[in-house]
Amino acid sequence: MKVRKEEVKRVIEKLREIGGKEEEPPKGVAARFRFGGGIVQVYHTGSITFSGKEREKVESEVVKALSEEVLRGREFPIVGCDEAGKGEFFGPLVVACVWADRNKYRQLLKLGVKDSKRLDERRIPKLSEEIKNTCHGRVKVLMPEEYNRLYRKYRNQNRLLEEVYLEILKELLKKHGAKVVVIDKFSKSIGERLKEEFPEVEIVAIPKGEDEPVVAAASIVAKAERLKKLRKMSQELGRKVKEGNLENRELLKEIPKEIRYRFVKEHFNVED
Repeated sequence: MKVRKEEVKRVIEKLREIGGKEEEPPKGVAARFRFGGGIVQVYHTGSITFSGKEREKVESEVVKALSEEVLRGREFPIVGCDEAGKGEFFGPLVVACVWADRNKYRQLLKLGVKDSKRLDERRIPKLSEEIKNTCHGRVKVLMPEEYNRLYRKYRNQNRLLEEVYLEILKELLKKHGAKVVVIDKFSKSIGERLKEEFPEVEIVAIPKGEDEPVVAAASIVAKAERLKKLRKMSQELGRKVKEGNLENRELLKEIPKEIRYRFVKEHFNVED
């Protein structure tokens, strides 16, 4: 979770108001609070982290309590983008962008969106549907056969991904417009490419973009679509396809080489 630097003092006061027990912060941390079995740390940069046995419960409560501080100073409408399956050789690459105005953004905060990597997979499908029912957005699913065709064209995964983001953002912004687009900085050039294409929009390309709620929402939608496709692949193969490369190495050996292009991103160097 992240707020503007200017809001850090206000956030600290709010955490005191809602009953946080203040503790001595580590070096580089502006403030540290304990809420039962959860710990909240506020950094001078505006980042807010959660830890402890009751992390999820505390995070949900704190995010709701800080919703106005998170909203303050942000420009709307805002779009967040993320992808799933970029680093996995098995299954599709899914790219998603989620659009929110102020009210929809507030609803995302109430839903408790966070980076899909931090969520139990069982929660992701339902949460994705709630996000899609709340916000506008676009999703692009590249099954391995199409992905492999595009990779042969661009010969670089980041370049391929840039083209997909440009495609779906053009569709989304043409229909709904936006003042800000936030995207995880997966390549050196993505920020500049988007600025060239959308000069009237503020482009924010940052590492760990999932700290931004609309990017986290996009990560959840992308992950849900990927999991759905993996389930279909599992049915077709008669074997469960799991997330992760190590888990699928044995399964790969069972797929005839002549049809692997339908299931696998071919440029990955995966040993039989």
